[in-house]
Amino acid sequence: MDHSNTKAPLLSICIPTYRRAEFLNRRLEQLQRIIPVEALSKIEVLVSDNGSPDHTPEVVEKYRGVFPNYTTLRHPTNLGADYNFLNCFASAKGDYIWLFGDDDEFLPHAVTYILPYLESGKFTALFPNQRFGESYSCREAFGEQLYSFASDRVHTLEGLCAEFGFVNLLGLISGIIVRRPVVPPMVWCRHQNYETALVHATLIYELYRDEPAVIITEPLLLVEPPLEHQERSHQISQDPRIDFRQWSLNLAGYFTDLSNRGLLRDLSKTNFYSVKYCKISLPEHMLLSFQNCLAEFREIPEGRWQKLQSFLQLLGDRERLTFCERLRTAQGVLLKSIYGARTSPGVVDDTRGQLEQMRMLSDEEFERLMPKGG
Repeated sequence: MDHSNTKAPLLSICIPTYRRAEFLNRRLEQLQRIIPVEALSKIEVLVSDNGSPDHTPEVVEKYRGVFPNYTTLRHPTNLGADYNFLNCFASAKGDYIWLFGDDDEFLPHAVTYILPYLESGKFTALFPNQRFGESYSCREAFGEQLYSFASDRVHTLEGLCAEFGFVNLLGLISGIIVRRPVVPPMVWCRHQNYETALVHATLIYELYRDEPAVIITEPLLLVEPPLEHQERSHQISQDPRIDFRQWSLNLAGYFTDLSNRGLLRDLSKTNFYSVKYCKISLPEHMLLSFQNCLAEFREIPEGRWQKLQSFLQLLGDRERLTFCERLRTAQGVLLKSIYGARTSPGVVDDTRGQLEQMRMLSDEEFERLMPKGG
């Protein structure tokens, strides 16, 4: 719809989607119910379809005319989650953008509750509280909802990330409402090339880290993706360009780049790098990812080792840096087992055993695993 002669909407609710026609239908039907008639002119509903092979186009057309401000985009093929998120940012017309996952749910009062916050113009980024469904895999780590404090928490975006963690605060697209970014095309490309599958988070943090932000204690969305949407096979199908086991490593590359450009303060002693749903820190998450790769007989390319080591050097984490170097050296020995496993299944268990014991090895025991010189 052409908005050239009309006032820009206050909020764009943007739904990036791929091969989830039924979930998209539920979200649009839900929006039809919960957006008050008097607020329709203030809200743009945007759907960005990443080339879905199912009946998503029919669902999109079903709601044409239902929303006065309705924008639809369709890519000819799946270009990856990061591209789809950026396409929403670039195409939306609202003063604020609420990226929303098609498998998350709005709570009934979500729109009416958030509009006064946006109309006040006080905040650049807003983080509505999230309620978790019974079957959500992260419920054990978080509890019934993400935040449990009694009143809204106001700080800069960097201050909130330092207190609650970058991934915890910015990881879920549905949990962020942000002033619409206007950036040059090369900035879009740089953030897409980080390949984090968290491009919304990297862009928002870089642009708005010093801007006022608020965590809204009132839950406005329900997070309970279907079990199949929490499986790796489904995640990969959503974004064929990203190895989701390496998202943390690519995120580390982003942090290192920020530091090299003087845009990342010393946050190594805060919760900035915590990953609450894993109950570990980002460096630990990466090292475990590397161990898992080797346990599954997959060689880790040289560039990935360098990226991890650069990040650990940035943090000054000498203990984990030492372990990383030992694990990297051990890869040469383990690869012999990896290749041998094709003809000798028993090698599989031996290799996994080595990995599990790696942290417990003394220097002398570790040296015995290493190839001798000459």
